[in-house]
Amino acid sequence: MQPIEGDGGGRPLVWALLGVVALGCGVLFAALFFLFQPDARSLVDRYFPSPTATFTRTPTPTPTITPTSTKTPTPTMTLTPTITPTPHVLITPPQGEIVFEETFNSNDRNWNGYYDGSTALVKDGRLIVRSEKKGFIGMVFCSVCPVSTDTFYFQAEVSILIDTAESYGLAFCSRGYGSDFYTFQINSRTGAFDLYKHSAKGWETLLPSKYSPAINNYPITNTLGIHFNRGEINLYINNTLVHSYKDSEPFQCRKSGFIVNEGKFDMVADNIFAYSIQSTPTSSP
Repeated sequence: MQPIEGDGGGRPLVWALLGVVALGCGVLFAALFFLFQPDARSLVDRYFPSPTATFTRTPTPTPTITPTSTKTPTPTMTLTPTITPTPHVLITPPQGEIVFEETFNSNDRNWNGYYDGSTALVKDGRLIVRSEKKGFIGMVFCSVCPVSTDTFYFQAEVSILIDTAESYGLAFCSRGYGSDFYTFQINSRTGAFDLYKHSAKGWETLLPSKYSPAINNYPITNTLGIHFNRGEINLYINNTLVHSYKDSEPFQCRKSGFIVNEGKFDMVADNIFAYSIQSTPTSSP
C-alpha cells in the first residue's frame, strides 16, 4: 500500500474529515463548557470563606458605685495634766494672793510627823510619808509653809512605792495641833476616793468610798486638789471635779499636809501648789 501522501487524489477527503472532527470537538467543548461552568461565588466561598458574623450581646453597663469618702475623725487631743496649773477653782476675784509652791529640793520648810510614829523624809526632790505603826495612820504637816485660811486651794501630786489596797492622800484644815482635820484619800487599786472629818469625837464619814474613773492606777501619779471655802469643799482628782460637800460646822483652818491610812507603806508627795484668799474685813456702819 502507498502512503496517503502518495495518493494525490484522496487529500481533499482527508482535509474534509479533519474539518468535521475539529468541528465536532469544538461543539463538544462548547457544550461541556456551558454545562460544567463552575460557580465562581461557590468557589470563592469554598476556598476563601468569609468569617461568620458572631452576634455578641452588647453588655449592659453596670453602674459603678463610687464610694463616698469617709471622713477621718480628728484625733481627740489628750490633755496632759499640768503640774502647777493656774487653778480653775479660783472663784473669787484676785486680791493679791500669793501662790505657794513646794518641789522638795530641800527640807527648809520643815516637814515633820504629826503623830508619834509618823515620819516625813525629804529625799531626791520628793517627800516620803510613812506610819511606822501598823494599824495607825501617819500624817505630816509643814512648820514653815503659809497658813491656810477660811478660803484656800491646796494641790499636790501623790503616789505610792508599792501596790497596796490602803488609802492615802491629803490632810487639811488642821490647826497644827489637836485632833481636828479633814482627810481626802484615794485608793489607786480600787479607783475609789473618800472624805472624812476627824475631831475629838472620832471619825465622821462625810463621803463614803466612791469610785471615780479619774483616778490613775498604781504606779501612775495622781494630782489631788482641794478648794475649801468656809466649809464648802470641792474635791479634784487630776484636774477633774469629782465631788462637792458642804460642812455646816467647818473647822478653823491653818495647816494642810498628807496622810497614809495604814502603817508600813510609803506614800510619795511632790509639786505642791497652794494659795489662800484673805477675807475682806466688813466695815462698821
